[in-house]
Amino acid sequence: MRLSSSILLAAILGIGLSGSEASAQVEEFEAAHADAVGELVGGLEELAGWCTRKKLYGARAGVWRSVLGFDDGHEQARRGLGYKRNRDGEWVAPRKPRVPRDFDKRALEEFPARHLKVALAFRDRVLRLLEEHESELEIGRARAVREQLLVLDPDDAVVRKGRGEVRVGERWVLGETSRAVERRGTFSPLARELLAAAPGPVTVAPSARERAFGLEWTACLSAGGVRVLGTCPREELERIMRVLLAQRSFVNQVLGLEADFPSRFTAYALTDADQGRRFIAAHPDADERIRRFMEKLVAGAIPGSHDVAAWCDSPEKRLDGLARLGLQYLLGDAFRIDGDHGWAFEAQSPISERGVRRSAPRKAPDALERQYLDESSPSPFPLPARPLCCPPYKDALAGDPCAQQRVFRDKSRHHVGDPQEDFAHHPLFAPSHSVSAE
Repeated sequence: MRLSSSILLAAILGIGLSGSEASAQVEEFEAAHADAVGELVGGLEELAGWCTRKKLYGARAGVWRSVLGFDDGHEQARRGLGYKRNRDGEWVAPRKPRVPRDFDKRALEEFPARHLKVALAFRDRVLRLLEEHESELEIGRARAVREQLLVLDPDDAVVRKGRGEVRVGERWVLGETSRAVERRGTFSPLARELLAAAPGPVTVAPSARERAFGLEWTACLSAGGVRVLGTCPREELERIMRVLLAQRSFVNQVLGLEADFPSRFTAYALTDADQGRRFIAAHPDADERIRRFMEKLVAGAIPGSHDVAAWCDSPEKRLDGLARLGLQYLLGDAFRIDGDHGWAFEAQSPISERGVRRSAPRKAPDALERQYLDESSPSPFPLPARPLCCPPYKDALAGDPCAQQRVFRDKSRHHVGDPQEDFAHHPLFAPSHSVSAE
C-alpha cells in the first residue's frame, strides 16, 4: 500500500510532536521517581534508627543493604555495614564482615510490619507512576524500575506478576517459561501422530543437474512439495522425508502458522565428507567463496538455490542437520528471519526438529548416538552442546516470499516488521534458553 506525500508528511510531523511530548513525560516520570526514592531512603533511615534504639542490629543491616539498592553512595549505610574509604576515597568492604545480632525479641516481631509499611508506600507510588508513564519509557528503563522494587521484597507477588512472572515451587519464572514446560508434554504425542500421517513418497527421476553431480543416488523421492535424494539407503531417505513433512505440520500446528518450504525444496543426504565436497564443487549455485566456507561444515544450505545437504557418516547427524535446515526455511518464511538472526535457528530447533525426529521409529542407538542424543536428559528436547551447521542463512533465504507479516503487541507498544521482536515475543518461546550460533 502506497501513501501520498501529504499523508507521509503528516505522519512525520506527528511523530515529531509525539516524540517531544514523550520526552516531557519521561522527564516528569524521572523527577517523580527520584522524589519517591528520596522519600523511601528517608523512611528507611528512620527505620534503621528505630532498629538501633531497639538493638536490632541484624535487621538494621538489612535496612542498610536496601538503602544501597537505591543510593549506592549513601555514607551512613556504607559505614553501618562496615565499609571504609581507602586513600583514593573509594568504599572498601570489610575483609571479615561481622554477623550482627538482634537482641530485643519483642521489637523483632514488630519489625516486619514497620518495614512493610515503608516498602508498600514506595511500591504503590512507583507502580502508579509506571501506570501513567510506562508507554513513554524505554523498555529497559521500565524493566529496571520494576526490578529495583524487588530490593525491598524479592517475593513481592504484585511486582513479580507485573513482570509477567508466576511462582513455580520456590522459584519465580516468566509465565511463558511455565507454559512452555507444560506444553512440552503434548509435543511427543503430536509428533508421533504427524509422523504417522505423513504422505508416503513416490520415486522420481533425478534431474539432469543432479545426474551431473557424479554421485550414485540410491533413490530420489518426492512428497508434499519436498524432494529427498541421497547416497544412503532408501529407508533412511524415507525417514528424512517423513520427518521434514511432519516437521512442517508440527511447526504450523504448535505455533499457529502457515509456513511452508520453498518451491522445489530438496534435501540431499550424503554418507561421507568426500561426497559432500564433490557435491558442493559440482553445484552450479555454489561459487568459490561458498565452496571454501562449506568445506568446514557437515551440513548446509546452498545459497541461490533451495537445496540443503548433509554429509557425514552418521545417519542421526544427517537427519539432525537436514531437519535443522528445513526448520530454518520454515521460520524464515513465517517470521522473516535470515542470517542476521542465526540465534533463532539454533535456540529453537529442539522445539521442532528434535521433538519430531526423536518420535520417528529408528534402530536402537549405539554408544556414540546415545551420547549425542543425550537420552538421559530429563528434558523432552535436550539441546546439543554444539551446532551441527552454520550455513550462510541470509544468502540461502534471500528472495523467499513471506507468508505473512507478524504483528505483536507489548502493552502499549507495537512491534511491526522487526523479525527478532516478532520471534522473541511469540507466546510459545521461553527465554530461559539462550544459545548463539557460531
